[in-house]
Amino acid sequence: MAIMAPSPTSLVFNVRRCEPELVVPAKSTPHEFKQLSDVDDRERHHVLVIMFYRYDQSLVGKDPVKVIREALAQTLAFYYPYAGRLREGPDAKFMVECTGGGVMFIEADADVTLEEFGDAPDPPFPCIDELIFKFPAPEGCLIAHCYFFSFVDVLSREALCSPVTRLRCGGFVLALRYNHIMNDGISILQFMIAVGEMAQGATAPSIPPVWQRELLNARNPPQVTFTYHEFDEVVESKVFASSLHDMACNCFYFGPTQISAIRRKKNFLITYINLPRLRAAFGGPGKIFPEPGLDPANFYMPMKNSQGEEGIMVPMCLPTLAMERFVKELDSILGDH
Repeated sequence: MAIMAPSPTSLVFNVRRCEPELVVPAKSTPHEFKQLSDVDDRERHHVLVIMFYRYDQSLVGKDPVKVIREALAQTLAFYYPYAGRLREGPDAKFMVECTGGGVMFIEADADVTLEEFGDAPDPPFPCIDELIFKFPAPEGCLIAHCYFFSFVDVLSREALCSPVTRLRCGGFVLALRYNHIMNDGISILQFMIAVGEMAQGATAPSIPPVWQRELLNARNPPQVTFTYHEFDEVVESKVFASSLHDMACNCFYFGPTQISAIRRKKNFLITYINLPRLRAAFGGPGKIFPEPGLDPANFYMPMKNSQGEEGIMVPMCLPTLAMERFVKELDSILGDH
């Protein structure tokens, strides 16, 4: 079967959190305004990424919270726009004011071990809200709580929020919430690689950050040279709209055996694009189910299963009937694999 065993939903644990703090760049940074592109302007939401790290002998005598906090400050000296704040300019376009104000950081301890999340952790994670931080809703906000950022309060929050939770086994959990206006998946990965390099003693990122958002701006006046159907307005049918209220999510694991079976079927194709590997028991989206105001999203990422086999894990969120059909079709292809 390709479906991974669900996480234990009965897991209950307590978390002790310190007061949130702002981590500022380790060195003085320029105070300036940086323009965001027309493409950035469309992504007015936030993304939650969570990473589970097992205990490692190399961490003996080291506090992961302290190491990450210091590495984050050093990295922000190079990625200083992340320590700034979003501002709204003419024509409701966003820009970044590089204030050096810092990113939100929360230190926490949980009385749970990584093993209690299962042999191969995968979403949906039990008690996920205990591992992330909720800002109280700002006055006038239409939702009860804000997971790091409110969708209606996007300008007054930090570009990044990073809770680090120590586990009882010596491992830790890093939850990262980033503003999609500022980042996409590739850029946040590059930033986190830089944090990892700093944590290992580097004095500068191996790949220096470059800000050239103006390359993605439309001409003035605009000139249409190609039709991008990705941006077409789609009229949703009533059936489709109602199906989004009845969603199901599952995690599917594809190792070498499953991929070989799929490749033998002419109507399936999976490419596996040398994704960068993170040394985490799990590193990917914290939630699969859509949050208020967001459409459901599906992902795929490198993963090692409980037998140590390298493969791909695909968390998917689909309308319930579509999920049932997808599982049936996948089972007919993979059989006992």
